[in-house]
Amino acid sequence: MVFSCLITSCLFTSCLFETEKDPGRPATTFDLSRLERARNPLAETYAVPEGKSIVGLQFAFRSMNYAWEVDSNVEAFHEQTGQYPAVTGAYFDLSSQPQNLKTFLDAVRADGCIPYVTLDPKDWDEPDLAMQKRFLEMILNGEFDAPLKALAVTLREFKHPVLFRYAHEMNGDWYPYAGGGDADGDGKADGPGKFIQAWRYVHNLFAQEGAGNLLWIFCPNSEDFPAQEWNRPFKYFPGLEYVDLIFVDGYEHHDKRSQSLEQSIAYFSNELGLYLESRAEMADSLLPAFGLGEFGTNRIATGLKTDWYVQSLDYLGEAPGIKFHIMYNSRNGREDFSLHGLGDRIKTAYLKSRFQFRLFGPQ
Repeated sequence: MVFSCLITSCLFTSCLFETEKDPGRPATTFDLSRLERARNPLAETYAVPEGKSIVGLQFAFRSMNYAWEVDSNVEAFHEQTGQYPAVTGAYFDLSSQPQNLKTFLDAVRADGCIPYVTLDPKDWDEPDLAMQKRFLEMILNGEFDAPLKALAVTLREFKHPVLFRYAHEMNGDWYPYAGGGDADGDGKADGPGKFIQAWRYVHNLFAQEGAGNLLWIFCPNSEDFPAQEWNRPFKYFPGLEYVDLIFVDGYEHHDKRSQSLEQSIAYFSNELGLYLESRAEMADSLLPAFGLGEFGTNRIATGLKTDWYVQSLDYLGEAPGIKFHIMYNSRNGREDFSLHGLGDRIKTAYLKSRFQFRLFGPQ
């Protein structure tokens, strides 16, 4: 977004978050630096130093060899940054086989990382979009109980913490479970209500299967598509009793708009502040930890792309309250969001910052 009021470090101050799409949106008065004192649920299992930001990478599978995919991405990250990530993530859907999920979990653990599972209520191989838009209704009718329970059992039997991001970017218009979908087939957009019902249903089903090792992540996109009141990110929020962490996905698509990482997530940060204002009675220790579920740029020129990532890492090293950041280290079709070939400046930016690597295992 292009901001009509942009002040240095406005993400954690009270500057007016107005946009060309949404003029007059109120600015939060919530001090988001309080999130630095929020509970980090991983710290209950691993030695997470106070004030450290946890680094991870997220990638899309390009093969069916899940263990090889994990190893190659972790090694590519290490080659570029000189560090091994604390978190490694990938995507799954309702058609994913439990054995593939198990292979992923075990490979991540063997690499000394914490698994970051994105499970979306869709089917990559289902060509009928109208059918996929009915998946939320089908979940609520119990039609996906069997595959969901099988995945829940696999996650339970892993027996270690899993960062579990369910149904991400729901305020966009590119996934069939978004609020603009038509789950009941009545020809009208469902809005967030059906999404919330399905989230709670899946959460309860996983709990019944004993998958208590999951840290549930609510992760909207950094901008709303469509940019309408009913589609604001926290309209989809299922409730703090169903969520352990709040993430946001923030990208620069240079062919559409040039913006820094800070600019790309400023709108969501304001929405987060407005939501937390409504829970003013919460103690800092009860606030949800905040992080980036994915981030990256698709700039083509190597020098400009390196500039963007270095500036982003410098920003993340200083921004209080962001306890996780997960880089999308992969390609999305013809668009390259990876760190590949960006040189030593990326390594330097990582080494000088507050980022934490390898919460357990070999250093």
